Amino acid sequence: MPASRIQGAKFEDHRGEMVFCNDLDLSAVQRFYRIKPANTTLVRGWQGHRKESKWFHCVRGSFVLNTVRVENFESPDESIRPDVYNLQADSPEVVYVTGGMCTAIKAAAPDSELLVFSDCSVADSTADDYRFPLEKWEFRENE
Repeated sequence: MPASRIQGAKFEDHRGEMVFCNDLDLSAVQRFYRIKPANTTLVRGWQGHRKESKWFHCVRGSFVLNTVRVENFESPDESIRPDVYNLQADSPEVVYVTGGMCTAIKAAAPDSELLVFSDCSVADSTADDYRFPLEKWEFRENE
C-alpha cells in the first residue's frame, strides 16, 4: 500500500489567503519539525521506520517525496520502484506515510520548506530508525 494523499484547499479574498487541510486528523501527532534543505540538488534519505508514521506538508516552494514499502528492514528488496509525490506550497495537501516505509526527499525549488509531523517521540523514533544508502532505490523526480 503506498502513502496516501490528504487533499487541502485554499481560500483567498481581499484580506489575504488561507490554506487549510480540514480532513487531516492530527490526534496521533506527538511532535513536528521543519526541513529546509541547503539546495535543490541534495537528496535526503533513504530513511524509514517500522512503526513510526509521518505526515509531510510543503509550506514553501516545492518538494519531491519518494516512498517505498519495506517488508524486511534487514534485507530490503532493492527492485522496489518508489512511489513519487510532488508537493507544492500553492497546492495544499498532506502525504501520510505509515510505518513500514522509507522516504527520500528533495527540494524542487530554492528556499523550500517541508513541515513533518510524527506520531512518535524522538526517543521512540531513534530506536526505530533505519537508514539506507541513496543508491538502494532509484530516486524518481516525476510521478
